[in-house]
Amino acid sequence: KGSTAKHFGQDYPSDVTELLGVLMIRVNLIEGVLIDLLAAVAEMKRERAEVLFFSTVNMKARLDMIRGLLKKSELSDPTMGNVTKGLDRVKAANDQRNELVHGHWKFHTDKFEVVITQPGNVDVQKTLIVTAKSVGILISAYRLAGAFLEGCIHTIRLERTIAVKTEDNASSGAPKS
Repeated sequence: KGSTAKHFGQDYPSDVTELLGVLMIRVNLIEGVLIDLLAAVAEMKRERAEVLFFSTVNMKARLDMIRGLLKKSELSDPTMGNVTKGLDRVKAANDQRNELVHGHWKFHTDKFEVVITQPGNVDVQKTLIVTAKSVGILISAYRLAGAFLEGCIHTIRLERTIAVKTEDNASSGAPKS
């Protein structure tokens, strides 16, 4: 049996609580990646993207905003497709996180349970057993989504740099490369 830590008179499995803390850090880090992505897609300074991102009420609205701007961009279809895949990964991880955050926690000596009630139908419930492994998998999902989107950001910047150089060469009369 693993170690426990007492907080506010309640014993918690140390491995799970430690990983829940790491999960909160990963959520914060994905927000930074999404701000960089918003800046890249909308061609704005990061500071402006940060203000816009945090003035949006929740993750769904933030992802919808980036998706809407992506559709209006002149990025290539493969790049837009990859960004969409990355945003889908963030959404999936965020949906799982929301189940943990908004579910009803039940504490047992040997496990955590989270009971999730379906919105609009309190009679439909599902119970998740929260383990160090399940939280670790969620942490990995956030990390992978972040790394994937970081790659997309570099691709966006590269596409835009190539487009500018192509325009510069065309306007200078230089041969196209």
